[in-house]
Amino acid sequence: MFAVRFLAVAVAAVAVGVAPAADEKPAIPAGNYALSYSPNPSFEQRFLIVKIGEKDGKPTAELVSSPPRAGDVTVGKLTVENGKVTLPVNLGSNKLSFEGVLDAKEPKTVLGSFGDDARIFRAALTATDLEKLGQDNMNVPVKMPEGFQEYQKLAGKAMQLKFRARQTKDADEKKKLLDEAEAAAKEADEKGPDLLKAVVKDHPGTLASANAALELVKTAARIKASPDDATAWGKEVLGFAAKHGSRYSNQTLAALAEAYLGQKGFEANALPFAEIAAKDEAAPPARRIRALKALATAQEKGGAADAAKKTLVILEEMEAKLDDEYNQKVPPYKPEKFKGRKDEKANRVAVVELFTGAQCPPCVAADVGFDGLLKAYDSKDVVLLQYHMHIPGPDPLTNPTSIARWEFYGEKHPGKIRGTPTTLFNGTPNAGGGGGMDNAEKKFEQYRGLIDPLLEEKSPITLDGAAMKDGDAVTATVSVTGLKDPAASVKVRFLLVEENVRYVGGNGVRFHHHLVRSQFDLPDGVPVKKLDDGKYTAKLDLAATKKKLADYLADFAKDQPFPSAERPLALKGLKVVVLVQDDDSGEILQAMQLPVVGG
Repeated sequence: MFAVRFLAVAVAAVAVGVAPAADEKPAIPAGNYALSYSPNPSFEQRFLIVKIGEKDGKPTAELVSSPPRAGDVTVGKLTVENGKVTLPVNLGSNKLSFEGVLDAKEPKTVLGSFGDDARIFRAALTATDLEKLGQDNMNVPVKMPEGFQEYQKLAGKAMQLKFRARQTKDADEKKKLLDEAEAAAKEADEKGPDLLKAVVKDHPGTLASANAALELVKTAARIKASPDDATAWGKEVLGFAAKHGSRYSNQTLAALAEAYLGQKGFEANALPFAEIAAKDEAAPPARRIRALKALATAQEKGGAADAAKKTLVILEEMEAKLDDEYNQKVPPYKPEKFKGRKDEKANRVAVVELFTGAQCPPCVAADVGFDGLLKAYDSKDVVLLQYHMHIPGPDPLTNPTSIARWEFYGEKHPGKIRGTPTTLFNGTPNAGGGGGMDNAEKKFEQYRGLIDPLLEEKSPITLDGAAMKDGDAVTATVSVTGLKDPAASVKVRFLLVEENVRYVGGNGVRFHHHLVRSQFDLPDGVPVKKLDDGKYTAKLDLAATKKKLADYLADFAKDQPFPSAERPLALKGLKVVVLVQDDDSGEILQAMQLPVVGG
């Protein structure tokens, strides 16, 4: 217990950092400064250039340049108080900020963090002679020691081979690439730890050492490290983070706690880091919630059940408050209810498929426009499907089914399935692009303009069915009638859909609706012409599905880590969506949504 308390004090001391004396009153010298942030260890990205000056004894900041195609970028009031530098930055409706610590010895380089209330990156304000940002000067490579470069090559080789294996359709080529990836991963596992340890030893207190130490923390169990070594590496990471201010330190504390918690035998290492992170009551709710989740898990795994319960109470109160605030504001418009079809004989169901990502800022408008459709239409008229992708970064709501559907449509519509957000209407891509929250109503109206004409169309196909849940077994039975001689390419597909999932990613969208989780037992679909009297029963095991999803995310994280340890896999509020689709064209001919009933 003494050791834990001692560590907590040590961690707290590192996280606080050193503020300048009150009489020092450091200031930023006038001139142009580049605000850069680091999405990964290999490079820094310049986001804007500001001109810093002084007026009436107070610092000023004026936007000089922002990246091409960045959109509407503005800067707010620059403040310098007690050595803390704050610069608000607006990207459209997205409110970002730079927070840094001014060093009187290096006033032309202000180390800090950049981001929003949900996620921040290591960042800096650095004096520059640049007047304009372009494609040629936005990205700045970061020079790393030779040992770390060698480690990156080893780890990157396995990652690249796995990526190529996922892309190829040739079974022999896929096996060859996976075998090579396994060999490369083995070499990285054998040589990597020693390379990383040498970087920590030879370059203490540097970015390279912090990155190396973090990699060692994440692999502590696999390399059979001692708990003391794992803690020492965590403190090395945190020591460098402290140079970038308390905001970045506190995020680092939570990330370290999550890294320990994800490894058997290192759960106890997480507790002091999580405790310090959770004590920051001034942190924005999104970041404090992350810290509280880590703390509750650490307490639970450490045998402190009563303490974990108290933490969970605080956590749920915060979540409920944020849920209420979000639901009052989103969507920021009032969707008008669909008044019904003009043609009484029209029976075609419109299927809207949205490919999006929780880390995708321009997906906000598409997501919230999509949410408006839920309020405007009944499922008997419009079936809504949302697929998540690892675009532009890892997303724990992504799964093999969403990737398979992405590839399916990519083959049917070459060049039109390029990024997120992407929307398809009955299998045809349309209304691409997105924007911020302020563009959500416009996207909703755009979607509505495409849906309403589809609802006036007639389909010869009639669907009927039911979906039942008995324990972990989900069974969906469907009857397909009306097609006299269907082509072999016309198939029935069954999708498991979760009605509402709470997960806050980098773009701030809090709830994700009608999220596709998995296909049923035959992912390639069942040809309608092979149905027994037009009927088919599809089955799915929820426990096995949840395990497959968890295993997929765990495997993906080995190559590309997620922003946090959160894995929303409740699989509650389930629906089954039945699609009749022509695989030759990709067109969805008819659809139906079934509620899953039973225990």
